[in-house]
Amino acid sequence: MSYRYCRSALYQPVESVLYLLFGLSVKRCGSFVKYKYLRVVENRSCNSYSLTFAARQIVASLSHNGIIAVRHTDKFKPGSIVTDSCGVKEYVVTRCTEVLEPLGVIFVGSHPMAGREFSGFDYSTDDLFKGASYIITPSENTPKMAIDLLSTLACCMGFGKVVTATPKQHDINIAFTSQLAHVVSNAYVKSPSLFNADGFSAGSFMDLTRVAKLNEYMWSSLFLCNKEALLFELNTIIDNLCEYRDAIGDDDTERLRDILRDGRERKEKSNELYAEHARRKG
Repeated sequence: MSYRYCRSALYQPVESVLYLLFGLSVKRCGSFVKYKYLRVVENRSCNSYSLTFAARQIVASLSHNGIIAVRHTDKFKPGSIVTDSCGVKEYVVTRCTEVLEPLGVIFVGSHPMAGREFSGFDYSTDDLFKGASYIITPSENTPKMAIDLLSTLACCMGFGKVVTATPKQHDINIAFTSQLAHVVSNAYVKSPSLFNADGFSAGSFMDLTRVAKLNEYMWSSLFLCNKEALLFELNTIIDNLCEYRDAIGDDDTERLRDILRDGRERKEKSNELYAEHARRKG
């Protein structure tokens, strides 16, 4: 994996980019796009169909099933760059590359690591990407030019860091950092104690339950597309939880302290590691 830390100013001009947002063609009819001011095109002079195939760079913000089902791919401009924003990468990159590469169209997988527990355009915010991580998952044949262009685009949109990884490495890491967190949060709120928590909760409760409010249609599909990596993480956390349960059930104070100490030390070590990464790139 490689990292790039963004230093460019927020909301820089980005030329000739067409955004497909939630399945709708979105473009600011002018010489450049500023993502903060994107609006849905209603003016017929900006025909969304023709714009899509004339654009040099296309960001298809569709679901992983939606993007691989995009029709009229033969009309994409040869040499153009198409990217996505899906939460799984091997599934998408493999299928889109198979279709677009023979047409001379460059597909580069990407994943903006910024989201909310809400869905839909009404919940969009103009600072969602600020300081967030943008992951690019090129294939073996992806030109460096395409990677550099997407990196620059991400920095112009306000992302704080650009990470380059293989599609497989992305899916392994995302199973731990994102998918497992959603499963655990969703399972946690199934305790019968949930409806008696008013007045008894603080930050840790809010942190652990925030993403329990998920879109079950989208997330179930994402989980199944990445089931091998996610099952590994689920089995790992289940094994670890059994250790806590057994130590508590056996009144084994020393064992419980060892388990808790190990978790604390691993968290501290990871904090130091990531802080060192930031210092090296600063």
